[in-house]
Amino acid sequence: MALSFWDPFQDLRRIQREMNSLFDTGLESLSQPEMKNWKPWVDVTETDKDYIINVELPGVKREDVKVEFHNGTLSISGERKYEKKEENERYHRIDRSYGKFSRSFYIGENVSADSIKASLQDGILEITAAKPTKQKPEARQITIN
Repeated sequence: MALSFWDPFQDLRRIQREMNSLFDTGLESLSQPEMKNWKPWVDVTETDKDYIINVELPGVKREDVKVEFHNGTLSISGERKYEKKEENERYHRIDRSYGKFSRSFYIGENVSADSIKASLQDGILEITAAKPTKQKPEARQITIN
């Protein structure tokens, strides 16, 4: 994985975005769910052999998720669709977001696309990408001309 530098203001900017989001969506009508882009929660971990990405996708069907790998970037996209059950239902609160989502992670160009495996179980999409094997430096005699 690439090195990242600590940004002391990163948490402050995140809190500001969340506060702005609260004020932007807090006064909307309760009769319709929020239909816009959303970001599922993600955990990215690393072992000696693999990169592991777990994405929370409750209520998302397997056929509505797409995982792609291109130029070292793993992209996950899809849609959580809103299914209205009855016309006479009255909603008192809708916290879940619906609509399209997209997340991308750079895992390195040396990762083989064939080594990437994905499974969706109990609302968790788990993607495992094997790290490229490090070749040991070759020791050999160099002739001098």
